Amino acid sequence: MKKIAKDINLIDILCNKEKFISENDIFDKKEYATYNSGELLAYSEMKKDILILDIEKFVDKYLKILEELNQKIDKEKNKENIEKLSGYNNAIISILELINPRYKYYLS
Repeated sequence: MKKIAKDINLIDILCNKEKFISENDIFDKKEYATYNSGELLAYSEMKKDILILDIEKFVDKYLKILEELNQKIDKEKNKENIEKLSGYNNAIISILELINPRYKYYLS
């Protein structure tokens, strides 16, 4: 049975994002491997947290992580680490933005 559009949830969205990263043929996977590893890590962690945290605690946790990530990225010298942290950071923002678009600009 097909799912009705109103029934899509964050787990579905996270799974779709993971599937896109692993199956896409649009971008060179080797070129984006480090960035993608950061994204996949964030999606994996968020899927676990969605099941146990209420929305307020979930948002608070990931806003705090974003603040810490910004500081790490600013101090990081290794390009590969910056790429992975950026993928992780942007994955979190993409999900928080679905909850409330203002989170896209939270650290701006």
